[in-house]
Amino acid sequence: MLNIFVALCISSDEKLIDYQRNVHITTHHRMAPYIVGIALGYIMYKYKNTRLSLLSVVSGWCVAFATMYLVIFGAFDMVQFGHQYNATEAALYASLHRVSWALAVGWLIFACNNGYGGKGRTLYETHISNKKNGVFF
Repeated sequence: MLNIFVALCISSDEKLIDYQRNVHITTHHRMAPYIVGIALGYIMYKYKNTRLSLLSVVSGWCVAFATMYLVIFGAFDMVQFGHQYNATEAALYASLHRVSWALAVGWLIFACNNGYGGKGRTLYETHISNKKNGVFF
């Protein structure tokens, strides 16, 4: 029994190290959120003080929160002990979760920057980001 446990641990460690080396550390796997951030910066620069309809704002917040929920809890079944591995499911989650999270956070930043953050905007503001100090969020 102990030999099986040791073999599983070694195999698991090797798989984790392989994943870390080939997926987690490589920069091209993390490029999509950077591109989303650069695009958001351009959009915020180009379209300052954009006015959106109430339907657009509510839809944006709902989609952003639903996306964040799915990114956080979407892999719950995949990490359970008895889960049958599905390559399509794993590939979809691995390829979409980073860019989805970046788009959702991008909406939060865009909405708060354009005055659609409501009371939640105060979470992003600090005492140094007021007009008296000359530093803006």
